[in-house]
Amino acid sequence: MNKSRRSTGTTRTFGEIYTAYNPRRREGRKAADVAAVSRGETVWVVCSYRGNYGNYPNRFMGCYLDLAPGGPVIRPMLFFGQFWRRIPVMEKIISVQVRPFSGWREAARVAGGGQYAAGGSLEQSGRVPISCTTSGGVLEFAVPRPDVDLVLYYFGSLIEEPDTANPAVQTADDGTGEDKP
Repeated sequence: MNKSRRSTGTTRTFGEIYTAYNPRRREGRKAADVAAVSRGETVWVVCSYRGNYGNYPNRFMGCYLDLAPGGPVIRPMLFFGQFWRRIPVMEKIISVQVRPFSGWREAARVAGGGQYAAGGSLEQSGRVPISCTTSGGVLEFAVPRPDVDLVLYYFGSLIEEPDTANPAVQTADDGTGEDKP
């Protein structure tokens, strides 16, 4: 059975909030999150998402992002539980990177600017946009600051490197115009 746990930035109790704001405890918990993902456990993150293809929303929408061994799964936050649907990200992951907000309105909409920005008094509660390029288009997640390294590690582990050491077919051209294996 696959274990599931909340990430460091997904805080609900006073103890979890204290851990998120205490640098020594936060770093230990962040390392434990990465180790859990490496072991094949599912770690879920509360964040916002959007995409520029498929049925993904154009504006950031709240969700739970399951960092599962079989691939990421988006669980949109809706008011009525019976309408919840899991959206597995089936596309191939090409690249992932942190990007700046496109403007102050976007930063304010997902708690990434002002006091939530880096250096602000609430920076640990702030969000950072992560752009994930897939074979279908671009998915973006606004992730709590303590979970940025975890999400980058997870999506980075899903990127498939091209196999240059063993190409499928190689042909040699000796000038005769014939293909030779």
